[in-house]
Amino acid sequence: MLSDAEIDCASEPIRVPGSIQPHGWMAILDAGDEHIVAHSENWPGLAALELAVHGLRSAIGALQPHLPSQMLGHASADGQTWTCVAHRSGGLILLEFEPTMPAVGVGHGALQSVADRFAPQLQDARSIPQLCSLAALQMKELSGFGRCLVYRFDPNGHGEVLAEVADPGYASYQGHWFPASDIPAQARELYVANQFRMIPDANAVTVPLHCVDAAWTARGLDLSMAELRSVSPVHLQYMRNMETLASMSVSIIVGGRLWGMISCHNRTPLSMSLDARQGCRYLGRLLSMQMEVLEGLVNAQELLQSRKLAFQVLAGMGRSDATLEQLLQTPEPLLRLVDATGVALVHDEDCWSAGVVPEKHHLLALARQISAAGVQTFQVARLASIYAEGRLFADVASGVLAISISRVRRHVVLWFRPEVTETLMWAGDPRDKSRGPQAALSPRSSFASFHEEVRGQSRRWSSADIASVGELRNALITLVLTRAQERELLSVDLARAKGDIDTFTQSMAHELRQPLISAGGFGQLAKQQFVAAGDLQGADYVERVLKSVSQISAISDTVLELARISRAAPRHRVVDISALASAALDTLQRRDPSRQVRASVQPGMVALTDPVLMKLVLAQLLDNAWKFTSTMNPAHIAVGSGDVGGQMHWWVRDDGAGFDAASADGVFLPFHRFHSAGEFSGIGAGLAIVKSAITRMGGTVRVESAPGQGATVYFTLGTASGSGTV
Repeated sequence: MLSDAEIDCASEPIRVPGSIQPHGWMAILDAGDEHIVAHSENWPGLAALELAVHGLRSAIGALQPHLPSQMLGHASADGQTWTCVAHRSGGLILLEFEPTMPAVGVGHGALQSVADRFAPQLQDARSIPQLCSLAALQMKELSGFGRCLVYRFDPNGHGEVLAEVADPGYASYQGHWFPASDIPAQARELYVANQFRMIPDANAVTVPLHCVDAAWTARGLDLSMAELRSVSPVHLQYMRNMETLASMSVSIIVGGRLWGMISCHNRTPLSMSLDARQGCRYLGRLLSMQMEVLEGLVNAQELLQSRKLAFQVLAGMGRSDATLEQLLQTPEPLLRLVDATGVALVHDEDCWSAGVVPEKHHLLALARQISAAGVQTFQVARLASIYAEGRLFADVASGVLAISISRVRRHVVLWFRPEVTETLMWAGDPRDKSRGPQAALSPRSSFASFHEEVRGQSRRWSSADIASVGELRNALITLVLTRAQERELLSVDLARAKGDIDTFTQSMAHELRQPLISAGGFGQLAKQQFVAAGDLQGADYVERVLKSVSQISAISDTVLELARISRAAPRHRVVDISALASAALDTLQRRDPSRQVRASVQPGMVALTDPVLMKLVLAQLLDNAWKFTSTMNPAHIAVGSGDVGGQMHWWVRDDGAGFDAASADGVFLPFHRFHSAGEFSGIGAGLAIVKSAITRMGGTVRVESAPGQGATVYFTLGTASGSGTV
């Protein structure tokens, strides 16, 4: 962009470094009425300029906006024929005139040559290096330059030379790297917009522009797309330092980004015909299209393979409960997904891993940093650049690729690659800069091969790797959410089914109660009649029926009690557990005054819990203790509380019959017995009722026992508070 000071509308023009190259002429028209507002100073008089422009008026009027330079035709001036190209730039039209070169020699029939020879070869190429080699050879033949390079940019902007063709005597840069500072980011953006650039002579003296319309200023004048535009003195000095006086570059655009460049150099000044330049442009576009096709094919193949592996990962989760921890049950597909040597899953402060990974505290720190970044996918090839302690385990994990599953929780999957030591061969020391006040504006002076050993960096993650884990992330979120919804629906269905069963069993128990009462009453009358008649066998039969009726009645009462507990909403109060236990023991002693039982109740035990359920629990536990100590004389029963493992527990202990602890899991099942009915009465429902009530109060219950050594039942009450010691 030229400033007002760069174009002078006075009679004496101001020379502007880098205005246009001297081998051509430029004219600038107002796009409205197409009058001349400025021109390059080297025109042989305004009359010649106006005559040349007049002969192109019809073509100028047909110019399309937003297009690169378009061929307008030819004009005669200063005794020779000139070829004119033009383009619109804002409210201006820029006309560029160059001497018409004879249609012979290098570049003659360039477009036809590219179409006939290069295009079929491109279609047959099966790799990017092969494409680059073909392009370098064809471009050198087409342009006539002494050396032609094809290189691509890495993510940091450094250029790697993939192919080279050069005449004898030219330095070779095959396999070399050019630092990103050679083509700054702003210049790379310009190479996307203007994909062809030629400098015929680095030593040529540039030509300033001269304003002929006093009402016009240069504000808004943009020469970015002009082929005659000169370049900065820094770049020209860079060329001379490289022993290059003529250069040409063609951009390789893949997916809208600057993938790389075709760069041609010549030791002496060199001009090319418009036909030859058009052929070079066409070759660059063909190469860009084929490069995009080939890269897309390679990426598609990699992505297809990754999707197969991702399917294996998801299939394994689909056969499980679909929690993300299941990812590492079969880690091989997960590692192969991105060719990693280690993988880790971090969920808040927990982590699981497979393969070779850093220590747990590093995994947690990395997960925190990645989650804080707020990105779905994260990747880095030099971990120490973003995590200082990464240098300590570079041999394990120099590269990290990660996905963040949740925006709410820290739930991160991380893949790791180890350090890969490599030696880069630079085209000159990338640190070389001229010293002094003008150092920032001076190009490097040497292009001699410079070797650098690169450490602390893994093999880079490809676009296919990043796409693969991105797709896996989306699939995992979908799978986990689906399973969560299924579990929620199942929970609702189970709750509804349980409610239906509770209602049914409660109804059945009520329906059975009256027939059982009637059966018991009529059974007693029948027994009395058999006894009165002296029929002892008949009386015995009836007695057996009465016992069965009594057992069925007890089962019915238990079912009603369990149903009542499951429906009851706990109402927490401060409960004196010591008083409830003492009262329950007094009731048992009055019911069976002949028993010798030494009972002890720890004083002062209180808890914030439901008094009705608590009374039921103590009654059942002490009734069991009383029953299973019936063969002991005297028997010992104790009730106490205390801290066990940092949590308040209450317990009921006896020295009775006990049972095998290996079968303790079944002790809380309804109607599950460890002793025969002949040894101890009952239907085996007491502990089932205890379990239901304790669970309803938010607590847990467990039993410790051994045959002949009694039993101790421990229980907690959830958030309830209490006092006492074990």
